Amino acid sequence: MIALTDCSPIVIAHEKGMFRKYGINSTVSKGANWAAIRDSLSNGDIQATHMLLGMPIASTMGLLGSPKKPMIIPWILNRNGQSITLKADLKGKVAADPKALKPLVEEAKKAGEPMSFAMTSPPGTHAMWMRYYLGAGGINPDKDVALITIPPPQMVANMNVGKMDGYCVGEPWNARAVIEGIGFTSVNTQDIWKDHPEKVCAFTAEFADQNPRTVKAVLKALHEASVWLDKLENRPEQVEIVSKATYINCPQRKILISILLLIHLIVPAHRAQRVPLVPQVLQVLPARQDHKAPLEAMARTARQVPMVPQARRVSKASLEPMVRMVPPVRRVPRV
Repeated sequence: MIALTDCSPIVIAHEKGMFRKYGINSTVSKGANWAAIRDSLSNGDIQATHMLLGMPIASTMGLLGSPKKPMIIPWILNRNGQSITLKADLKGKVAADPKALKPLVEEAKKAGEPMSFAMTSPPGTHAMWMRYYLGAGGINPDKDVALITIPPPQMVANMNVGKMDGYCVGEPWNARAVIEGIGFTSVNTQDIWKDHPEKVCAFTAEFADQNPRTVKAVLKALHEASVWLDKLENRPEQVEIVSKATYINCPQRKILISILLLIHLIVPAHRAQRVPLVPQVLQVLPARQDHKAPLEAMARTARQVPMVPQARRVSKASLEPMVRMVPPVRRVPRV
């Protein structure tokens, strides 16, 4: 797995004994980057993995630097939940519309110092979102800017030292940039393609053909973990587990902010009539003004507020234990 919140179904299935329940003796290892994960799966060092949707397709076809190795996608781990973050210096100059970036990109290109934007893997969804976003602003991602590959956990640190002007990644690395005052959210990916597929659990076709019962057992455990994750009252325990150094290695409270505002990741969109979540989150924050501003800013940048079902409306009491975990906002000095 890669250090992203959407690895949670795999981590929870392991930590809560769901893999073991279905006869799987599991070990969860963290990869340095997506290419390393792909190669480990291809080589048989691991048997299943958390992956960007486009990666098994690229590997099967041998595209974009991927060694040709047929893979399958029997399980989608999550939908939505990725964002395009721009550096704090661009706040007030660019909002959700990338057309505002074009004159800045042209100016930087003329000066011989093209703006840089990061994604996590060339055949991955983050590259697709970044290319689409730039293209929608009239910017050629191959000619007008530098498009670089950075592993998800390194995005915030690289933006902080001025290595990039924007990036696309999954949580908690967008929320962390906002919390620390390093960047701001320009657009969430569900505003580009509503309910899009994102991360998957992938196997090589060879392993799946030879071990169909094992694959079925893994999917049963992932389904059970997903049902557990769908219960809002399990959020604090989820965060406590996935925040460990062996997994995401990010402070629990910072992961929690991203979960509060990306609740659509854990509540299926097809259920019942839906109501806004963000106003309910803000209701429990008056005593913590240092949190309220970044939460409101994140909500304002989204054209579609995250939703939860009317039938499972989030109460103030259920949110308060989670909000108490949220840290004060700390400004990180630029180096």
